[in-house]
Amino acid sequence: NAFAEAAKSILAGSEIFIWLVPIVALVISVLGAFATGGWLGLIAVGIAFIGGIVFIKYTVASLVIVGVAIILGFVASTES
Repeated sequence: NAFAEAAKSILAGSEIFIWLVPIVALVISVLGAFATGGWLGLIAVGIAFIGGIVFIKYTVASLVIVGVAIILGFVASTES
């Protein structure tokens, strides 16, 4: 695969970015959820992360969990 080879050559020696970028995105999303929705928004993001983690094995349950997180996030953003 030409794309995979190009990506490997660009990222060679910079494995830290493979871990750093998702962690930074996680921190930004958690802080943004807390700033927008308070504790309820933070709980909604946590529920959504759990839904994302179980997606591969339990797809239907994951979609229900993410749906609950979306509703909870909406309520959190309109209450604050």
